[in-house]
Amino acid sequence: MANICENTIAVVGLKKPAGEFVKDLSKVMFDIDLDNMDLAKWGHYQCEEGKLYYILRGVDLATGEKEVVRQEINASKLDTSKCEDGKYYRLVRDGSQATGASVQRVKEVNPQTWYKEILAQKYPPLGVLVPHTPFVRCGVTVPRFYVEKKWRSVYEEVKEASEAFPDLLFHVHYWIEQDGPSGEFVLRGGKLLRKSESGASWYLFDQLKYPSVNLLPVYMGLTLAQHGASRVQDAMETVEQLRAILDDPRFVDSPFHEYRNGRNLSLTKRTLDELLARMQQGAKELSFDGVFLEESEAATIAASRETEEEQ
Repeated sequence: MANICENTIAVVGLKKPAGEFVKDLSKVMFDIDLDNMDLAKWGHYQCEEGKLYYILRGVDLATGEKEVVRQEINASKLDTSKCEDGKYYRLVRDGSQATGASVQRVKEVNPQTWYKEILAQKYPPLGVLVPHTPFVRCGVTVPRFYVEKKWRSVYEEVKEASEAFPDLLFHVHYWIEQDGPSGEFVLRGGKLLRKSESGASWYLFDQLKYPSVNLLPVYMGLTLAQHGASRVQDAMETVEQLRAILDDPRFVDSPFHEYRNGRNLSLTKRTLDELLARMQQGAKELSFDGVFLEESEAATIAASRETEEEQ
């Protein structure tokens, strides 16, 4: 959907389980209690005296005060006899495979359990923070969270979160659908440590035109040896991205495809496959341990040698 900003938030230094911390983070960033959600914000209908109302909360432009607008929905064809005052409902449609007909009905939504339903969905509603696949690099795992927002990234919200949790580091990757921009920023204690943004979006050659390297590993507390392995991983991911372009339907089905040099295309695919295979095998055998030394490691080795010489 255009103008939706996808935000992936990595939190370095987090000790609390992600499934628990997401509630704290949601409260700070959006003032949303995931254990008791205000369902009216997401278009659920509230029952009052057997009628269903759509609740709109906003601000009176003249007075600046908060206001609530209640709009009754047309429920003449719905059975609302079992609806209870104060509770929330959504409309669902039941279809018959035999006849193809469908019937609409109301279904109660529990504000204390709706978040569990959201976690089972592929895409969460706007403004609802959910745990995301952790980022793993060189054996170090960083928990991540995901949220979608209209028009812009969650910079201001994450800045506030970084002030509330000053011991944690927040890295955010964002992309505004569907034409970009995309970028990253890193915050700690309310201070911006680093930021990058480009015109990269979902277009086929954007990764060629706007090359970038993930900023997150820089802040993961990796050793020098792990940083060396991480850069090798970056190189392999670059080759993987190049290879993926050649099999992308947008590339294969392009009107330019008939004019490409078929022999060179086949050779390029094979060469990239072989290159990646060699890199992957080499990465398994490669180790920078004992090569790229931290000061503490060098000091430990020096002390050990001194002890051996004394003996």
